[in-house]
Amino acid sequence: MNDIKFGTDGWRGLIARDFTFANVKKVAGAIGLYLKEKVKGTPKVIVGYDTRFGSKDFALAAAKELSGTGCNVILSNSFLSTPAVSLNIVETKADGGIVISASHNPAEFNG
Repeated sequence: MNDIKFGTDGWRGLIARDFTFANVKKVAGAIGLYLKEKVKGTPKVIVGYDTRFGSKDFALAAAKELSGTGCNVILSNSFLSTPAVSLNIVETKADGGIVISASHNPAEFNG
């Protein structure tokens, strides 16, 4: 397994090499544990995804991992843009969010 490297806009990696279900679960679990330490009560996390290959399945894996840490997870029932996830975080007063999207990167990437 390769190291997980975060850039200025989050984590991007090649699907099945860097961006794997194991790594998605590792990152989501760490986020969940961090929020459990920092938030009074049960943290609320919005999870969204784009139309890129595998994004919905990766989002589901992240949501399950977050839920396993004790977070209240709201998983999108359809693809959303990153700004739409951000808006939902603000409107629902969530404690954080995850968007599975590699943005402008080539098709073999996700993040």
